[in-house]
Amino acid sequence: MHAALIYDKVSIHYHDEQAPLLREIQFCLQPGERAALVGLNGSGKTTLLMATVGLVPHDGTIYAGDIQVTAKTLSAVRENIGFLFNVPEDQLLFPTVLDDVTFGLRQRGIPAADANARGMEILKKLKIEDLAAQPLPQLSHGQKQRTALAGALVVSPPLLLLDEPTAGLDPLGKRALAGFLTDYPAAMLITTHDLDFADQVCNRVLVLHQGRLLSDTTDTRFIRQWWDTL
Repeated sequence: MHAALIYDKVSIHYHDEQAPLLREIQFCLQPGERAALVGLNGSGKTTLLMATVGLVPHDGTIYAGDIQVTAKTLSAVRENIGFLFNVPEDQLLFPTVLDDVTFGLRQRGIPAADANARGMEILKKLKIEDLAAQPLPQLSHGQKQRTALAGALVVSPPLLLLDEPTAGLDPLGKRALAGFLTDYPAAMLITTHDLDFADQVCNRVLVLHQGRLLSDTTDTRFIRQWWDTL
């Protein structure tokens, strides 16, 4: 069985700057493994996720499943990844919630009735099925976040890249999301500042600091202690 995600000595330069934002990042995420990616603002968490789907160039090697991430393979890579941006408006394009959630299915040639049924199923699991016919501009930020997440999940990808998925969620929304993700079978890399959420959902924590992977651990106590020293 292939690893879900491999980073092999990956460096990323941003905006033609000489010093790389990320340097020699190396880790492997196994199928079904849920890892939190934490670090201070500007540490490169979002950039790392974006490199995985080819939105920023990289040096080194990235594999998503058995596919190396290159300019020629981006279509195949993206078909197997559910991506959640930290600004949900960046990926909400259609008039209503259900229209937006089912877009990925319809793009794959799934008949409209089947796509809508699968879309409603995922909306129910995220406890937002009552929003199915709601126009997107009328949603709160948290509702937009869960709608974007539903769109990422509906195609049942083997790998999820979630950028601050709890942003804008109230405590009930966070609890529902944590329960859902804990039971979801995909591998996940989740950027978050919420260590309580990471404790609930993830079984591993990767720490980015000053452009490097500072720690790769299953013990979030280390992260809390490290943050307390900053």
